[in-house]
Order: sequence, then C-alpha cells, then structure tokens
Amino acid sequence: MYLIPKSEIEIGKIKFYGENSGINSVEIDTSVKELTQKAKIVMPLNFKDKEGKKVTEVLHTGDKVVIRLGYGNEIAEEFKGYVSKIGVATPLVIECEDASFVFKRQEPINKSWKSCTLEEILRYVFKGWEVESAQVNLPSGFIIKNATPYEVIRGLKETYGFAVKIEQDNKTIKCFWAYDHKGFEKHTYVFGTKKDDGKEKLKRRELSPNVVKNDLNFVKKEDLKLQVTAIAKGKNGKQIKTTIGSKDNDATKRTLHLSGEVKDEKDLKARAEIELKKHSFDGYEGKITGFGIPKVMAADTIKIIDVDNEQREGEYLVESVKVKYSVSGGFRRECKLSYKI
Repeated sequence: MYLIPKSEIEIGKIKFYGENSGINSVEIDTSVKELTQKAKIVMPLNFKDKEGKKVTEVLHTGDKVVIRLGYGNEIAEEFKGYVSKIGVATPLVIECEDASFVFKRQEPINKSWKSCTLEEILRYVFKGWEVESAQVNLPSGFIIKNATPYEVIRGLKETYGFAVKIEQDNKTIKCFWAYDHKGFEKHTYVFGTKKDDGKEKLKRRELSPNVVKNDLNFVKKEDLKLQVTAIAKGKNGKQIKTTIGSKDNDATKRTLHLSGEVKDEKDLKARAEIELKKHSFDGYEGKITGFGIPKVMAADTIKIIDVDNEQREGEYLVESVKVKYSVSGGFRRECKLSYKI
C-alpha cells in the first residue's frame, strides 16, 4: 500500500497543513558532530496567507517553528526551534535553528570553579533544564568569562569533543562522548533481495525491506585507513596530544578527547591504541537511505539486516541524518553511519 507523505508546519501564528499548504520542501540536518540542529523550509515567494498577506509580511526572525512529518495518520514531530533567517529570493527559503538560537542570545555568564564536573557546569549554565552527561571530572577547574550558554557548550564541545543533544520538549541537555556511545534509540534497516532463499529468510524472520538506497561500502578492518588523534589532560593540567594509526593522506581522521588524566604521552598512546581497535572493524561505512519511518535521528543506532550477506549484519552508530520531504519527492532519511557497535 502506498502512503502519501504528510506535513504539518507551524511558523509563528501561521499553520501550513496538507498537500495545499504551499510548502515545496523541507530539509532537516542533525549530527553528533554539530552543536546546532537546523531545518530549511522552501515555499513560493508569492505565497499568501488566508488574509491575503505575503509570507514575508507575517513571518519574522525568532518566530517559533514546529515541523511534523509522516504518512497518513501517522505523523511525528521532527523539529522544534526558531526562524533564524528569511530569504528574499525565489523560491523563499526559511532557515531555522533549534534551541541554540535562544542560547546564543541569552545574557553572558561569568563564573569559575577550582574543580568541578561536567554535570555541575551544565546545571549552572542551563538552569531549569534537565542534564544528562558523561561522568567527567575537571580537577584543574573551569572558567566562564562573559560567555553566552551557547558559547559555553560550544567551547566544551570543541575542547573535549563532546556530542550534544538538545531536547526542547522535555527541556533536556544530553552531553556525551561522540565515539563512546551506544545510541539513544535502535532501528532496523532491512536490505531487499532477488534470491528465492533470501526471500524465504525474510519471510521466516517476518521482515520487510525498507532500504530505499545505499551508498555503503563493506570494509575489512585490515583495509580500513584510520588515523586517531587522542587528546587528554596531564596531571599538571596541561594538554597532551598523540596521533596513531594510518599515515596515508586519504586516511579517515578522528579526534578523540579522552576523559580523566593521563601520566604522560606514553600512557595516552596506550589508551589511544584501545580506541583505535574499537573503531577498526569489519563492516559498512557510508550512507544508507530509508523511508521517513522509522524515525532515525543522529546518535541513534541502526541495525542492518542483509540476508544475502549475513556476515555483514551489525549495529552502527548514526553520525548524522538528513531528512528530506516534498510532496513530489516523498519522505526520506539519509543516514551516515559511524562506527560499528
């Protein structure tokens, strides 16, 4: 049965619902590497509301935005945030940001700690929000000097390599190690097959193919070119850095900020070797595209099932997701895989 994609979008006081909403397309980008979740809404520049006013006359920067997408009666919230920019060209492009938009505009903070934890910093900066964070001690302290909440969390991310997830509905800040994470939600992507025995396996396992497209490559760990730069703090509070792995120019480069203190560079290198082994695996790398359902988000886990190549099945952390929606093009999720869990 073919399901028609459906959208419900609210911008300020205007609601764009249904096939005749005037919305051409929507794109939403989330990533464990990026601090801000972004959305882009495209519509005709000459679109008018029920009162005959042009969209550019009734929409403003800072207006609240809610995007819900789905099929038929099954529709879910995909994005909540604020208008950050309104274009003037044809078609009209409305750019949006999540709560980062507000955090950027809040009053600067001045605060210092002689010693503290990551959780203590986040609870102080984001008062009124729930905090879930990696257990990290900062024995040499932390200083916030005339910085907005956004600048504080961006600084923590850039210095220590944290990934951050902002959940506006329940006002929760989640801060975790980007490459030491098991995924918030687990979803299954099933490859199709043209083989009779493969079809029988899918039937036995009560599975239905839901992979629209894949740009995946299967790599063996001995062929995977990976270079890891590990950074940590020494006992004197100074930063120590070491790089291990492939030295080839085309190697995949990752920077890992390790928690806790290290004795010296030798100690750091030993810990980096453990991390390198964790990220060296036989499995898929690249992007895989599915339908709008299941609702896969960055930092979730995808379980891949491939009955034609069962040895390649496994679970992967989702590094980023690009949601694409349009009435003509449908509703899709392009997921970039990170390491195998």
